[in-house]
Amino acid sequence: AALARTPGSDDVGEAIQQIRDADAALRRLQREWSTYACIDKEGRACNIDAARKILGGVAPQRGDAAIAVAKETPLYRIDGAFAAVRKFALSADGDSWGGALDVTEFVERGEEVVFALKKARAEVAREREREREHRARLWG
Repeated sequence: AALARTPGSDDVGEAIQQIRDADAALRRLQREWSTYACIDKEGRACNIDAARKILGGVAPQRGDAAIAVAKETPLYRIDGAFAAVRKFALSADGDSWGGALDVTEFVERGEEVVFALKKARAEVAREREREREHRARLWG
């Protein structure tokens, strides 16, 4: 079970765990992509909602609802996890792992992840729209 980083939290341990959980979720999505990227007999996309959930496209409310979604969706507000690690590293002692972290490289990788997620979320949204249009054509 994932340990959720409370949205807005600067806890570096939670942030690192969220990044690890997100990595595992993305690897699982990639490995099982054929279960998401398919069309059923009625011409509908298969499990788009599950892919959307993994990609963090579910926007929860605040408080307990946000924490509950964060536990199930490690990519939700992953930008905050990268920011928490960056903030920790910038104030860390040079002899610690945080002080040894190449912050510039880490920030660049974090930005790449966030950008790729935005593109993937947009593609899932387009697929949902295509599915709606296809159903409308089939069922009038």
